[in-house]
Amino acid sequence: MTRAKVVQQFAVILAVITFVVALSAAADTSSARTGSASTISANTGSANTDFANTNPAKNETPKPAAPVSGSLTVNDERAIKATIEAYRAAWLNNDDKGVLSTFTPDAVLMPAHGAKAVVGIAAIRKYWFTPGPPVTINELNITVDQISGNTSLAYVRGFDGVAWTITENGKPRKHSHPGTYLNVMKKLPDGSWYIQVHMWDDGPEKVE
Repeated sequence: MTRAKVVQQFAVILAVITFVVALSAAADTSSARTGSASTISANTGSANTDFANTNPAKNETPKPAAPVSGSLTVNDERAIKATIEAYRAAWLNNDDKGVLSTFTPDAVLMPAHGAKAVVGIAAIRKYWFTPGPPVTINELNITVDQISGNTSLAYVRGFDGVAWTITENGKPRKHSHPGTYLNVMKKLPDGSWYIQVHMWDDGPEKVE
């Protein structure tokens, strides 16, 4: 798959996520605005027909409207950025548990170049942290260029350049490449935000 096609797919997925988030917010708002049914009366001579009397659910306790899921708050954005920073710091400290702790249990990785998706924490641990030649992350530069969504689901995109050292044939060699990423973030009931989907694309790799 060419880089142009990967970038095109990235843009399409970003557009779909934006649409889903907007649709979710609109649906919640519509639900919140729905009031109780009106009582309709019709007078025919001396008779009075009350629509409510024909409604079998009239004695049921009205259900509260669904809470409105509005735009991200300042605190939401701060919490999302804090999660991204915790992810970055964990990689730089070679802390595999710290990296995985920033994801939801059902998280999905969507690797670069059309590779197969990696689903669930156990699979992510195996994908990233299977024992092998020693690898040290030397640099991980992550920008947050855009955050959008509502108070339960959001997306973040930006740049993520990375450099690492790996021992090859007994000698350390430094690798690096630029990249971009797209995260879908999920808010848990305690107010914390976690990465639910992480997608990335890599630029040309440099080896020293």
